[in-house]
Amino acid sequence: KFCRRHRVGLAVAAGFVFLLFVAAGLIVRGTILARRAERLAEERLRQGEELIEFILRDLQGKLTTVGRLDILESALGAVEKFQAQGGTTNLAPAGLRNRAQALYQFGRIRYSQGKPEAAKEHYEESIRLYTRATAGRPEMGPWHEELGRVWNSLAAFHHARGDMPAAEAAYREALRFADHALRAEPNESKWADFKASVLQNFATLCEAFKRLDESQTHYTQAL
Repeated sequence: KFCRRHRVGLAVAAGFVFLLFVAAGLIVRGTILARRAERLAEERLRQGEELIEFILRDLQGKLTTVGRLDILESALGAVEKFQAQGGTTNLAPAGLRNRAQALYQFGRIRYSQGKPEAAKEHYEESIRLYTRATAGRPEMGPWHEELGRVWNSLAAFHHARGDMPAAEAAYREALRFADHALRAEPNESKWADFKASVLQNFATLCEAFKRLDESQTHYTQAL
């Protein structure tokens, strides 16, 4: 009797419930598809990072040895395109570090190819990513040492150009991050070795610009 009296209302309610079930099913399906797409994207990113590591660690040395820099150039172009498409907005600190390491290696390769301006751009972008990855993490000694090495390479670029202020600023940044690493692991000899090499470079710069007392101080500290 109730149903006969309220046919229209019940029909509307039934239609509404049906639509709710359909909507819920679409949401669940969309969530599943989104998770699959996210896992696929993460897997492709991981594979891409592994390929980058192979190119920079293994392939680079082998191709350089046999003089096939044309192949290396092509591989680097593909890696740079991959990284540009991937972006860095949503990368975790470890992903930022991997990207920064790759850019640093790109810079070194470009410099060895006689492309210092391209190398400089890679160094500067590497510094930006390392800075984001290490922000608020003073305990990450190895990362700070890596960042210091990029600053040291950028300083060498300015040093070679005879740009004393820019080179000095970059060397001081390299020393600052060498000290970060040494404070985190004071008995780690490779951090001390890195700081000594930066001091020696800085001393050479000061010597070239006739700042001899400062140069002697840096040489002595390096020793």
